[in-house]
Amino acid sequence: MKGTLNKVGREHVLRFERFYPHPREQVWAALVEPERLAHWFPAAIVGERRAGAPLKFVFAGDEGPALEGQIRVFDPPRLLEFTWGSDVLRWELSPAPGGSTLVFSTSVAQRSNAPRDATGWEGCLDGLEATLGGKPAVAASSSFAERYQGYIAAFGMGAFPEFLLGAAESSAALPISAPGLRGQSFEAPSGARFAVLHATADAEVAPHAVGADGYLFVIEGSYLLRLGEHELALPAGTEFHIPGGGRVSGRISAGTRMFYAIAPR
Repeated sequence: MKGTLNKVGREHVLRFERFYPHPREQVWAALVEPERLAHWFPAAIVGERRAGAPLKFVFAGDEGPALEGQIRVFDPPRLLEFTWGSDVLRWELSPAPGGSTLVFSTSVAQRSNAPRDATGWEGCLDGLEATLGGKPAVAASSSFAERYQGYIAAFGMGAFPEFLLGAAESSAALPISAPGLRGQSFEAPSGARFAVLHATADAEVAPHAVGADGYLFVIEGSYLLRLGEHELALPAGTEFHIPGGGRVSGRISAGTRMFYAIAPR
């Protein structure tokens, strides 16, 4: 019933497997016929139902911009695959005792999107089940938060979106330096700096001068902070105010994510 997240090559792929007590021809009709799609799919699909046909996805009430796509495989009632913007959606139907089995898979642009996407698609597949049974679909918003937190835990999330990290490793612009440390700094009009940091390996944090007050919050993993002769173990969920002046160093564990803020000088 729940979705799983798998690494396929360089892509992350969500996969759902559902049994429906209905023949696959009936399920296929709900996948392709506009009047049935309207009850469970998040957008209207405009276009011919044939391999190679261009598609347009239109959201009701302008809830989102229209997206383009194309049908890549159209093999009724067995296989349907189409693009939806940059995503690939694949629907595989097979007969099963007392009904049919649907395997739905979709690519995920970034791993950080997976819990949100899985939550949304789970609600859609529930809506498909209700549609096949002739029942009204339950509003997905009623259980979105609970399901989202469940997928956060199930997928063991531990990565920032790529737009936050940038491409550089051990950048001199970061507030701390360590092998395999990724991150990016942002500057406020006041001159204060804010950084997001992600350690890809266990590493020593090089000693560095603290010219202004700092503040860090460990989201995940751990950071062993050294202040002079003192060592402070900062596990996930810990915040710490670093006083300006002096030199600090430390050790950061693989997978650690944290926010780091530096006051204006």
